[in-house]
Amino acid sequence: MRYERRRSKRVMVEIKTLWEGDRGQYQGVINDISLHGCYMLTGGETYEKELVMVEIPYPNGKEILRVWGTITNYLPEIGFGVEFTSLSDGDRVIIQRVIEKETRAEKKK
Repeated sequence: MRYERRRSKRVMVEIKTLWEGDRGQYQGVINDISLHGCYMLTGGETYEKELVMVEIPYPNGKEILRVWGTITNYLPEIGFGVEFTSLSDGDRVIIQRVIEKETRAEKKK
């Protein structure tokens, strides 16, 4: 039986974004997101346990939430998983709104 490390349900999304690590700033696409982390498709270079900053657009599209996280797994030229660290209650509210917006959009398809 496979051990599931995730603490909350992830929602499939396609959110264009920027992220920044030790080696610079890169473009990417958030492929899935939860209250505890996300998976980023990107060609940018990183390494496991690196601290990175990920930009998550607010549902209104006018503001950006910048969150910090650590790389949990990295596949070169594909992407990486991020576990969010140090989220405020306000950050969690915004991420939950992003999840709700994407869930509603998926149900309409």
